[in-house]
Amino acid sequence: MNKYENKSKIRLISCDLDGTLFNRRSEISERNRSALAKARAKGIIVVLNSGRGMDSIETRISKDLYDYACCMNGQNIYCSHDNSHEYMPELDQKDLYRLYDIVIQHMAAMELYSNGSHVAICARKYAFWGKLYTWISWLRWRIVGYHPNQTKIITRPEEIPFCHIPKACFAGSTKSLMQIRENLPENLDSVFVNSNWLEVMCRGVTKGAALKKILEKEHLTKEQAAGFGDGENDISMLMECGTRIVMANAMENTKKIATDIALSNNEDGVGVFIEENFL
Repeated sequence: MNKYENKSKIRLISCDLDGTLFNRRSEISERNRSALAKARAKGIIVVLNSGRGMDSIETRISKDLYDYACCMNGQNIYCSHDNSHEYMPELDQKDLYRLYDIVIQHMAAMELYSNGSHVAICARKYAFWGKLYTWISWLRWRIVGYHPNQTKIITRPEEIPFCHIPKACFAGSTKSLMQIRENLPENLDSVFVNSNWLEVMCRGVTKGAALKKILEKEHLTKEQAAGFGDGENDISMLMECGTRIVMANAMENTKKIATDIALSNNEDGVGVFIEENFL
């Protein structure tokens, strides 16, 4: 018997993008696209819940496939019905100076995204490795068909941009990132997206907090929500859902809270699960 034979129970689907809805080329497959379209046609609310900014989401997913987009790990909640945005607290100048003081103690890079621009910050003694890292990242995106601007390397605090910084992203070894995490100020929180990528936001800004606002707005319960995710930054979002579907390629900590395991992101896991259980 199908576990979800009462398919009408699920009224909302909240889905992460990278490592979940997107394949390794950061694309949404036709099967995943079709499944979301059919879910919306059935009256299911679709929420994209991502660490990406709204500009990045808009270039990759048509607006007719979702009702809400929670961007930058819940810092910006966008509603497609009225084109409205609800913003949560951003990192301020004091936060960024503190994070600068932490990152220069490690062989790691801190990446900041603001108004379409992108910089990477590292200690001066690691500038060569920072440039190599950003060049490899740029090349990887070119190989899969995108044309990003090359990232500027910053080694001095006075060069840090302070306009609209929703989160800071740290790239490095797992050991370095764990040490960075241990030294964060109390007003900031962090989540691992994967073992080499740590994201830092203001405390209380999470994918889960954003989804909770949407559930309250739509007068829905946790039991009526299903979530798809793979990273540690998806855990708060998944915990707001009665049905927690974790990808086969997910981090082990994320799998621990799953009610179900889907096929990997490269096997159309989201689309297959929606087709087999919710349509």
